[in-house]
Amino acid sequence: MLQKHAEELATLTLESKVLDEKIKGLKSLILDEMKAQKLTSFKDEFGTVSYVTRSTYKYSDEIKQLETNVKLKKVEEEETGKAQVYITEYVQMNFPKV
Repeated sequence: MLQKHAEELATLTLESKVLDEKIKGLKSLILDEMKAQKLTSFKDEFGTVSYVTRSTYKYSDEIKQLETNVKLKKVEEEETGKAQVYITEYVQMNFPKV
């Protein structure tokens, strides 16, 4: 039974990856069309599609150094047991390399 479930998981995971790529491609096409038509959103019987943006930032070396110091402090707390550990259980599917 376990093998059957693992086989189904593998099949569905691979199908999901294919669908994710198709979705990514469709979103790119839709974005290009919306930009060309200068639309910020459109609505149809399936719902509303919106053109959205997200800002990202590149920080100064000073901030990068502070982040590095925080990472080192986190490792120190993990190693000394000061940091509290939370364990999450899950199943991971690894595919053979082709």
